[in-house]
Amino acid sequence: MKKPKIELKNIKINHGLSQETHAYTATVYVDGKRWAMASNHGCGGPDDVSPLKSGTATYREIRKELQELNVRIGETYPPYTFDSAGLDPMKQDLETVCGELLNRHLIRKEYKRLNRKYLLFTTSVGPGVYQITRTKEDTAEHKKRIRKQYDGETLTFLEDLPEEEAETALRSA
Repeated sequence: MKKPKIELKNIKINHGLSQETHAYTATVYVDGKRWAMASNHGCGGPDDVSPLKSGTATYREIRKELQELNVRIGETYPPYTFDSAGLDPMKQDLETVCGELLNRHLIRKEYKRLNRKYLLFTTSVGPGVYQITRTKEDTAEHKKRIRKQYDGETLTFLEDLPEEEAETALRSA
């Protein structure tokens, strides 16, 4: 069974409406094709997924296609684990995949926003991502000065990492 490539595009988030979950809307693409609209009202409930079908498709046909996609996802994506909740891993479905893609989108936006204003780095001493306001001096010189301040520690500047690794470091902070 082939793993479906799922993407979210046209993501719109309303932080003001988010109470327990992200209030958002997005277009879901499956294997490069516009497939559904996904949304959440931000009140802690599940995502609403509305497959985009022609007016001739019945509700039963649409529901069957969504179930088939969820089976493909469950069989080809790694099980979803709950961090430190002590719960058993569960098979993924479109909702968990969309949630993960939405979280990555938000982390990517936050990383880009922070990276414009700050030098972000990790240290060998402990967990977390540290930030120091960027100065007008040359970035290499600024990093050299910061390394001197943290003498004895190994510093890793997030901007020196591939973007995905930098986002992962920021997410785990």
